Amino acid sequence: MIKDRALSKAQRIPKLWELLATSLLRGGESEERRLTPSIVRTTGIFYTVGGIQIPAESIVSAAPILGLKTSTHVSFPACASCMSLSLALAISCPSCESGDIRRTEVMVHYECGYIGPVEEFRISVGKSEYSCPRCARELKRVGIDYGRPGAGYRCEKCGSIFQFPVLSLVCDKGHKTSLDRIEIVRFPVFEATETTLVNMSVVNKVLHTAKVLSEVYGLVVETFVPLRGESNALQVVHLMIHMGDTRYAVEIIDEAVDNVELMSSISKAIDLGIKFIVAIDEGRAEKLAQLLNTSMFIIVPYRSGDELADLIMRRLEILARDASIG
Repeated sequence: MIKDRALSKAQRIPKLWELLATSLLRGGESEERRLTPSIVRTTGIFYTVGGIQIPAESIVSAAPILGLKTSTHVSFPACASCMSLSLALAISCPSCESGDIRRTEVMVHYECGYIGPVEEFRISVGKSEYSCPRCARELKRVGIDYGRPGAGYRCEKCGSIFQFPVLSLVCDKGHKTSLDRIEIVRFPVFEATETTLVNMSVVNKVLHTAKVLSEVYGLVVETFVPLRGESNALQVVHLMIHMGDTRYAVEIIDEAVDNVELMSSISKAIDLGIKFIVAIDEGRAEKLAQLLNTSMFIIVPYRSGDELADLIMRRLEILARDASIG
């Protein structure tokens, strides 16, 4: 029985993998073969591919399909209340929490202890340049009469002078989070591997097959549908075909895919607990049929040049006929 915890349509993988493969496999420096996440204010995390921003969920879901390898991660701050990644820095007065503060040059009169902006100390008469606004004493010698510790801040509401404002992050839902409570969300940096080109061949087959099944046969077809399996791992189903109230999952195995990748596809179906139609090259189809439980796997052999959509459609018609007889 399928654990139908599919992600929302907004998280479905977009059909931009030809662009993705072209970008990753064009050669050049290693940086050009790398996908690094970045944050877009009010929108979320994206990977930029060929100048187009693709939502992070799409790339992360598609990474196993494309053979992308995680090289490292990039961390982003998130709201402690709702985990939103759309954050803005907020500054406020440590005394009254007002957001009406301004930067100023701070001056200190050592004798009376008054601290204030430099402009409060300035005078235009007498031998000294400065005079204390509290006690009116002339200030002549820096480091002895007065000090200038540098930049500070003044609250325009309560008049407090302070060296550092309170820093916090406010999310797009209005939650305020202090820096010591901020959550961290990590996203992988991906690199193309030697298997990316092989896997891209699979992606092209999947997208072409979906197009024919949809436009020629009028079926409702979803591509690269992410589902959670029994192991709680995210598994990506190549094709999900809807015929009436029945759904059929399809896995397309490329001729160039090695046996390790083949077994990975098989374990995906087992983890999901869903019946799969497996389209595989004719040379391995017979042997695979002997190994697999036919109650879970339906083998569709194909030869180079065959139209996979036609072969899959014929098998679907047989399944529908058998179901109606049964």
